[in-house]
Amino acid sequence: RLFRLVLFTVKEWANVKALYSNVLGFFGGINLAIMTAWICMNHPQVESPTALLVFFFRRFASWKWPEPLGLNPIQTKNPPGVPNMAVWDHNRDHFHLMPILTPAYPCMNSSYNVGISQLRRIQEELNQTSIELQRSSQSQQLLRNVLFTKSDFFQRYLHFLQVTIEADTEDFQEHFLRCQNKLRFLVKSLECKQDIQIWPYPRFFHESAQKAYFFMGLRFSHGMDITTISLHDHEQQQFDVKYVSQ
Repeated sequence: RLFRLVLFTVKEWANVKALYSNVLGFFGGINLAIMTAWICMNHPQVESPTALLVFFFRRFASWKWPEPLGLNPIQTKNPPGVPNMAVWDHNRDHFHLMPILTPAYPCMNSSYNVGISQLRRIQEELNQTSIELQRSSQSQQLLRNVLFTKSDFFQRYLHFLQVTIEADTEDFQEHFLRCQNKLRFLVKSLECKQDIQIWPYPRFFHESAQKAYFFMGLRFSHGMDITTISLHDHEQQQFDVKYVSQ
């Protein structure tokens, strides 16, 4: 019962804070279930969901990623009747930024899609929530305000990159899904550019049945000229970034 209640709350928190989209490199249901199970397993005497939530945010705000998180030792040998398959390996998969490991064979990283930009946003929200929870854990109303107040993402940054996805009505859904699957690669490509930090917002704003928008917050090094920026991904495909002055 406690596990389900805490997991439901954490999922709602991730959704409200715009951190819930596995395809865009953020949390998914499996990631949060494993994290919640870890907290419950390591605090078996705690019977208060509020206390478990405080432990959840305090522990994962300070987790030393890419230290892997798992519920049990990695099983390297296949069980009887199960074919031999590759399992997560620290040496081979050392480039994974936020390994949250599935408990059953074959052990895999359920957060493989998390990149530098996504991890930065996740850590920022975990830290902020952890600090605020410690101040307000004695009040249920304050607790709800901390967990379920919508993200102030669009007040945090001076500059944004807007990605417009547009197609004919009959082709839009297929085109939209194709673009959605590619956006985390765009984020990764932009993050490789020096002097720029990318803060993606994993929500889409639909203007019509034919057009949707995706936004990223941008932070530049002090003194950087941002009026003209040329950005290239690893395949040398150019992205046009328009500077909008308000």
